[in-house]
Amino acid sequence: MQRWIGIPDAALGAVAYLGDAVLGLAGSTQRWRHRPWLVVLFGIDVIPLGGVSAILVIIQTTVLGQWCFLCLVTAFISLVLVYWAYDEVWSSITYLRRVWQ
Repeated sequence: MQRWIGIPDAALGAVAYLGDAVLGLAGSTQRWRHRPWLVVLFGIDVIPLGGVSAILVIIQTTVLGQWCFLCLVTAFISLVLVYWAYDEVWSSITYLRRVWQ
């Protein structure tokens, strides 16, 4: 990735996980209603990161034939975040559709 855009992979991952933390902690329990755009941004950050983590774990198994413990832990955390965020993101999108109609 560094060859393509000039930014190290670790820096991109750190920014993505920082975004998860900041957007995940921002707002209250009713933020899906009061700040739905914040929840949508959280979903845009969390859901692709979980997908990429799953793909990287599959690549570790099939292509490399080795496991990276830190990679497995972060992939697990990313997938748990997707599971936790899904309902809130879906509620925000549904709420925004209702408001815009």
